[in-house]
Amino acid sequence: MTAGLPTSAAEYSALCALGHRYRGRLDAMMRALDVAFTSYPTCPQAHLLAGEVAQTTADRLTGEAHLEACRKSEHHHRQVWEGTGTDGQRNMAGYRLCLDLIKLGYTEEATAIRDKILIDISSDKARQNLLNLPL
Repeated sequence: MTAGLPTSAAEYSALCALGHRYRGRLDAMMRALDVAFTSYPTCPQAHLLAGEVAQTTADRLTGEAHLEACRKSEHHHRQVWEGTGTDGQRNMAGYRLCLDLIKLGYTEEATAIRDKILIDISSDKARQNLLNLPL
């Protein structure tokens, strides 16, 4: 077994989960994410997908269920933001983490994260999205 195999297996499982999501197979998506997290608990791709799903779910809920989904999304996006993902993964996670934090009322932290991303980001579209955050 090579050193990269668990990481590659987790990334493959995360990609399978994404495919299942696009096909509306949420149970299969969750099983694939479980495989990814079991083999590589900090897999950036798996956390980005799990965070996106939780964020989308939060947008459809109200009350305590909405807050719980927001906290779950925040957890997954924070794992990538504070972890070992690529610059692109970290920037995406940071943007999505800002959205989570805004929903949870932590605008100061969201502003600080947004400002960190703005320092190095080169995409005009991404820059505009960050500047359009309701902060």
